[in-house]
Amino acid sequence: MDNMITSFPVLEHPAPSFTTSEALEFAKLWFKEALDVSPLVSERDQNFLLTNNKSEKFVLKIANAAEPVEVLDFQNQAMNHMAKQDSSLSLPRACLSLDKKQIHRLELNGDKHFVRVVTYLRGKLLDDLPKNKRNQDLMVSMGRFLGRLDCGLSGFSHPAAGHALLWDLQQTPSLHQHLSHIKDKNNLLTAQKTLDHFQEHIASKFSLLRTQVIHNDMNPD
Repeated sequence: MDNMITSFPVLEHPAPSFTTSEALEFAKLWFKEALDVSPLVSERDQNFLLTNNKSEKFVLKIANAAEPVEVLDFQNQAMNHMAKQDSSLSLPRACLSLDKKQIHRLELNGDKHFVRVVTYLRGKLLDDLPKNKRNQDLMVSMGRFLGRLDCGLSGFSHPAAGHALLWDLQQTPSLHQHLSHIKDKNNLLTAQKTLDHFQEHIASKFSLLRTQVIHNDMNPD
């Protein structure tokens, strides 16, 4: 495909490593009141939990320096769209800063970082639930939630909606370049056959299918 991924910079570039004191300074772009700041587990970005004196919680999100601001705006605009489309759905909301911006740009050691604040959703991770709680009713509820979310996004569009993601099914042909990392010959043969079959019978039909923005990363953690 024309925009086949050859690298994925946001997973290759080191995640931000700001201190809680620095995070507190960033948070002052959004809040005047005193805040408690604590780090959260992050992947390619850096996140901090903010708690004010009313026990209201927010998440300060410091983007990876390799993350395009257009992608962050795409995410924010999707949240803004859903807030209007289905306000009863429990989703994070992008917060306006004191000067009415949803994204601020900061620089440190030559790297630029875009910073946002979103509302915090209370709850438990699926991975943390005991197995007897991960029952059919919960799975059905999760499916309905995703259905409502994706229905709400059906009319949403954004210039960055088509940005390349390695786990997008349309990017499956990009995986050919990584086959050399499979050392077991039988596994390599299986992977080659699977990718070839996908390319011949599925990827060739992509242009015939309907497309829209969806949430494609519901996971247990």
